[in-house]
Amino acid sequence: MADKSVCKIEGCGKGGRITRGLCSSHYHRLCRHGDPLAGRTPKGDVLAWIEAVALPYQGEDCLPWPFFRREDGRAGINMGIGESSLAHHHICEMANGPALSPDHIACHRCGNGHEACVNPGHLYWGTNADNSADMVVHGRSTRGEKQPTSRLTEDDVRAIRKLAGSMVQREIAEKFGVHIMTVNDILHRRHWAWLE
Repeated sequence: MADKSVCKIEGCGKGGRITRGLCSSHYHRLCRHGDPLAGRTPKGDVLAWIEAVALPYQGEDCLPWPFFRREDGRAGINMGIGESSLAHHHICEMANGPALSPDHIACHRCGNGHEACVNPGHLYWGTNADNSADMVVHGRSTRGEKQPTSRLTEDDVRAIRKLAGSMVQREIAEKFGVHIMTVNDILHRRHWAWLE
């Protein structure tokens, strides 16, 4: 049963609704992590780790972020109440200086941003086009048949291009179950241009 007293965690001192001797924050951590002190990185630890471990890191291997990770696996960093950002962006700025323009983003040469790599040697300022090119090089692109909404495979696209001289576009579209404009875009290399 809850009573009105003070949280028993040393240094907390919060009052209000107390359950099992804990304030709501510590009680929530106890329920979620099994420890009322778990789940939160002490203030200053993130910056201390960046300065002591990440920035001087000289290895070739990826350096995984040991703190908060977003749902997409990328390294997250809390920038204030309710505000988070990407850790590799801040480490890139600390290692390489500010972004060259507002259009530049922190890119990974290793292709492992989704695995929370923060190795400063793997980070550089690039454009969205640079980042997309890196994704292709590392096999992480979702273009073509990897696109969840794609109806066509690479073999289908090659077949469409071969049929262009012997069938009209409407017939090709009907054969593959796509719109005639899709066939037109494939033949004029507006779509699947990268595919030979």
